[in-house]
Amino acid sequence: MLGILIDFLATYWGAKQSGASKWGQIGCLVGFGLGFFGLLPALPFGGPLVGMLIGPFLGAVVGEFLYRKDLEFDQRAKTSIKAGIGIVVGTVVGNIIQGVLALTTVIVFLVTTWPPISG
Repeated sequence: MLGILIDFLATYWGAKQSGASKWGQIGCLVGFGLGFFGLLPALPFGGPLVGMLIGPFLGAVVGEFLYRKDLEFDQRAKTSIKAGIGIVVGTVVGNIIQGVLALTTVIVFLVTTWPPISG
């Protein structure tokens, strides 16, 4: 439960720092699903792991681009790419925090159970 909360908060933080709208966040989720389940065009490397990074980025960029119709094309593109990068950075930071928590859990488990087992 804590991992899900951390992932959500990190993604929200990344989106907020980059100025992403709800459209960008929804596009990120759709892109994540498409990238994870392999519905994006096949890449010559990486598979679902690369799709989990490329999918949210592309989804956020498309979502932001569709939302920002009041700006000129160049400004829309820059804003959309900035939002996509912010959301992906937030997601990566959340995943790193989750990895550290998982590693800490394993270490605590081994430290607390090793002495009774060894002797």
